[in-house]
Amino acid sequence: MQVPTIDVATFLTMLEDNPRLAVLDVRELDEVARAALPIGTVYHYPMSVWEKKGLAGLPEPLQDRSKPLVVMCHHGQRSAFATLILHLQGWEKVVNLQGGIDRVALETNLNIPRYL
Repeated sequence: MQVPTIDVATFLTMLEDNPRLAVLDVRELDEVARAALPIGTVYHYPMSVWEKKGLAGLPEPLQDRSKPLVVMCHHGQRSAFATLILHLQGWEKVVNLQGGIDRVALETNLNIPRYL
């Protein structure tokens, strides 16, 4: 199965249309401290927590499987895996942000710091 993916331009358009668009950031907290997304409604649920709690630990606003949801990480690999899991579990409008926050930093003027 192919993971539903969007590029940064599409992501920004989605945010223009819906400034309260839910974004699920699956990076670890130390990564979020280095570079945070200053737009959208961002929820953090690190992949390390997924391994312990599974989907039951998702923040409450993300439990509605019919609402649009963008999943992101640093470069897009972890978020692709998370997107696939969510899609297979019934989330209807979940997409992976291709290239993650690093691509957002490169392609926008949001002043997001890059890190290794």
